Amino acid sequence: MPTAKNFSKTINTDQPVTFAETDFKFSDTDNRDTLTEVKITQLETNGTLTLSGSDVTINKVITIADIQDEKLIFTPDNGEKGTPYATFKFQVSDGNEYSAASYTATINVNNAAPTSADFSKTINTDGTVTLAASDFGFADDNTGSNLQTAIQETPLPK
Repeated sequence: MPTAKNFSKTINTDQPVTFAETDFKFSDTDNRDTLTEVKITQLETNGTLTLSGSDVTINKVITIADIQDEKLIFTPDNGEKGTPYATFKFQVSDGNEYSAASYTATINVNNAAPTSADFSKTINTDGTVTLAASDFGFADDNTGSNLQTAIQETPLPK
């Protein structure tokens, strides 16, 4: 009888995640059997689960070949995050029968850290320069975020 285990994956905001064969933690009392299919028994509670670009439907059978070809993808909704963010349920098959139980896949979506970029300005000795927020190359995955933190000045060595 095939079995699996619940699992979770953690990703950053707005980043899709593909599933691997090992994610489903397949096991079988007959050690010669291998994972051949995964059936989605409960749809995702948030975001989008797709197979080859099309929405996965309830009881959709996904072949191990499609999983190995990285065709099963979860994408969170734009700008959203949470722990847990979404779940879906699945059963595993050895080609002869499906697991008696459904298992839960949990997707956690973290807030990605903001980034900035190096830049330089040239000024004359004893001159001044005015810096603008746009000089810092600020980027943040959070919708509506802007540069709000203090800038620390580091003097150059003499």
